[in-house]
Amino acid sequence: MITQYYSHGKLMIAGEYLVLKGANALLLPLRTGQHMRVESTGVVNNLQINWQAEVLYQPWFKAVITLQDWSVIHSTSSTVAGQLISILRTAWGMRTKRLDPFSSFNITTNNEFPMNWGFGSSSALTANIAKWTEIDPFSLYFRVWNGSGADVAAALSHGPVIYRLANEPVIVPVQFRPACHQQIWFVYLGKKQHTQESLKYFNNRIHVSETQIDLMNRLTDELLDASDLTGFKKIVKEQELFLADILGKIRIREERFPDFPGEIKSLGAWGGDFVMALSEEDEYAVKQYFKMKGLDTVLSFNEIVLSCE
Repeated sequence: MITQYYSHGKLMIAGEYLVLKGANALLLPLRTGQHMRVESTGVVNNLQINWQAEVLYQPWFKAVITLQDWSVIHSTSSTVAGQLISILRTAWGMRTKRLDPFSSFNITTNNEFPMNWGFGSSSALTANIAKWTEIDPFSLYFRVWNGSGADVAAALSHGPVIYRLANEPVIVPVQFRPACHQQIWFVYLGKKQHTQESLKYFNNRIHVSETQIDLMNRLTDELLDASDLTGFKKIVKEQELFLADILGKIRIREERFPDFPGEIKSLGAWGGDFVMALSEEDEYAVKQYFKMKGLDTVLSFNEIVLSCE
């Protein structure tokens, strides 16, 4: 028997870091994500999972894992194998239904975006495994990772959402296709940020007040309501200055792009992955600017954001 699953990648547009403290986060599911194909082989001796992970349909990782004791018979990366076993073993222990308990499995995943883009490959994988094992994806996520779970909300959604971490995750669908969406680009900075380390540091070292959370929520609401590029840029700048003060960091525009003709906002864990660029310049001029900075991956809003019609 063969079953197939799919979860979306994500971009967090507002609420980064503070979502860990209960603030609202604005999440955009992407047109690109991760597929997972599960084949129950019927093999009853030496039960195992043959796992093959692809990125853009090219081999990326392989492993053979026993189902008896979750040991690795073979893998191309001990680090990736350890993370994979952590998710699988936890999911297996949470099951309330038996999934072909006397069968081995061939499992293939394919990431539709490069692993170093920070689009939520780990959360998409967690969501897919939860779908396969028929368990709650957030319960699985919180047992394995130390983040907010916001990426899982995007992985499971079919359009923009506001996510809040309360006693249990709160997910509210919203409309987010700004009038200025044709002046919005997403730029890859050329290096993968270690999100788990950044979140751990923030959780352990940074104190956030209720007043600060309320202010971030207000700025996120204003971003949803922004009617033109001028207003959108103003709110983005306010968010950046506000969060830079909390984190004790220099905002990315001042640090790397002081001459950019527009505004720039860090996305996710600051210092890596993608930024959001806003400009009245046309697409050619924007791409030329970042090309001169050595950055060639510049994606438009319509190109990457899901359900923006």
